Amino acid sequence: MKLNHINIRANMELLDAVKQFYCDAFGLKEGYRPKVTRKGYWLYSDDAALIHLEESRDDLQAARRGHLDHVAFESTNVKSLIDRLNCMNVSYRSSYIEDLHLTQLFVFDPVGNKIEINFPSEKLE
Repeated sequence: MKLNHINIRANMELLDAVKQFYCDAFGLKEGYRPKVTRKGYWLYSDDAALIHLEESRDDLQAARRGHLDHVAFESTNVKSLIDRLNCMNVSYRSSYIEDLHLTQLFVFDPVGNKIEINFPSEKLE
């Protein structure tokens, strides 16, 4: 099993900020999105549409809290991501799990979703 995609719903103003965040921080690219009834974007890494952004026409969506704690991705080159986050003035927390030889970064996107990025076999100096 692998991550197929996550879906984030918000008003278009917030979706634009979320799209910019994921493109700037993680290098995702806006790509093909089938014709559906709501506005939005699909953000790709290579050929995979990892993040679906969908307009919420209901402000109650913003008031509703779900059970999503975080979404985890695997990547490489932790130092490059840290440089990008610093340039964007985005706060992050890092940890290293010795038993797994794994560095993790934790950030929050513009609508408050916690994102975990795992870097196998990479350790911060």
